Amino acid sequence: MGYSASLAGLIVLPFHTIRLVLSPISGALSDKFGTRSASFIGHFTLLVGLVVLTKLGNGSPIWLFITIITIGGAGLSIFLPANNSAIMGFVPRNSLSIASGFLATSRSMGTSIGMALAAAIYSSTLGSGRSMDAITAPIEAVNAVHQGITVVVLVSAIGLMAIILRGRG
Repeated sequence: MGYSASLAGLIVLPFHTIRLVLSPISGALSDKFGTRSASFIGHFTLLVGLVVLTKLGNGSPIWLFITIITIGGAGLSIFLPANNSAIMGFVPRNSLSIASGFLATSRSMGTSIGMALAAAIYSSTLGSGRSMDAITAPIEAVNAVHQGITVVVLVSAIGLMAIILRGRG
């Protein structure tokens, strides 16, 4: 898209800013309405953002991209505190520190595996050693990103089903 690294960072800043603002509020709402409801709403919101993200292309306005990732960030900020609370709620009090460490490790591993999978999908979609001209390269890059996001959508849909199927809470 031709943006500088600084501008690209500013463009994705709302994703993290909304998380900073909503996470503390989301924790309180999760306590009030239950972790299952908050987890579902947050995960569903994130999933909607991801699905809409797959519909964007090279000609999509930047404000639309910012709006969509902000919605995704809001969903994540609602989901994470509720999910963490649900997990920690099942752990005996004397094992909370172990569970907290396991939760952090699982999150880090999930992020690492997810990034590796996304990179593999991206590079396999673009192909290795192929030459592309200046016209098709951006289109092919967007298609590769869409393939990666589509896999994330599928994994996220499985996560949403797990929330639906889990017990009350």
